[in-house]
Amino acid sequence: MEALKEEKAPYMTTPSIIFKLESSSIRRQVVYMTTPHLPLIRLFSMSILIISTFVLSNALVLECEYKVQDFWMASNLYHCANARIIFVGDPNNVTEVTSNHVGTKRNEDVEGLIIAKDQKLSFLPRNINHFFPNLKSFAVRENLVKNIQQSDISVFPELMQLDTYGNKISSLDFDLFQKNPKLQAISFAANPVQHMGYGIFDHLTQLDSMGLQNTCHNIAFERNRARVLIELPNFVQKCPPTIDMFERKILDGEKFEKSVDRQIVEKISPLTKENSQLRQELAQLRQESTQNDDREITVSKIWSFERKKSVYQLGLTGRNVF
Repeated sequence: MEALKEEKAPYMTTPSIIFKLESSSIRRQVVYMTTPHLPLIRLFSMSILIISTFVLSNALVLECEYKVQDFWMASNLYHCANARIIFVGDPNNVTEVTSNHVGTKRNEDVEGLIIAKDQKLSFLPRNINHFFPNLKSFAVRENLVKNIQQSDISVFPELMQLDTYGNKISSLDFDLFQKNPKLQAISFAANPVQHMGYGIFDHLTQLDSMGLQNTCHNIAFERNRARVLIELPNFVQKCPPTIDMFERKILDGEKFEKSVDRQIVEKISPLTKENSQLRQELAQLRQESTQNDDREITVSKIWSFERKKSVYQLGLTGRNVF
């Protein structure tokens, strides 16, 4: 922030202070003016200062060193490397990243992110995907991250490797990697991981590298899909989930069932309305059949009704009637 500057204006007699925002900095100007409303001016000035402080405080800036490099199992990726978190007030969401890109590269070209170590970072910053939507490699090593949730990484569907070496993560939920089917390499080495959801890795068909040293299942290997398949059953015995993890899974399952029920109702409602309309047409056709001697016309109308009825059944069963 720029140093506070004072400027005096001649020919004016009453002092007051006006705060003016200039490029995210605050400059104080002491001017002299002939006005009887000094308290109001001061109140306005303080309001501007409070608003500007609030705006500047709700921010988390990601300072990047952009370069193309290899990292673990990923080769030749354009990285935001040695990324430092600049905390300004409440550091929940990334609101800005530095733009000192290499050549014509842009944020959309960034495929790797390496958070600098030893920043005492206790959580994974959110909103990164709005700046780097195409991440394939994400590393946050030797910090104090205690928890990782599905929502932290589900926003990166192209993610191929995740490295959280040397943090404080103690458990991995059932659905942690549900939205990241392309994961090939995972490391939770040097974390106090003792509990994992059943089948947490089962759907990751491309997973072939794991680093779990000093966890509940002390293993480490690279590019060995056969070894992954051998180790999968061992996680059930060595890293059982906790009761709290089961409770969260049950609650999530109930939410899912309610969502499915709502979707079924939304799809059935139009069919129910159509069925009611068909019943009304059938009643009308029966009435016409008793009043009209022209049987051919009636039969034709009934056949048309039966065809509509079949189309309705097609909507319910999904089978081709004709």
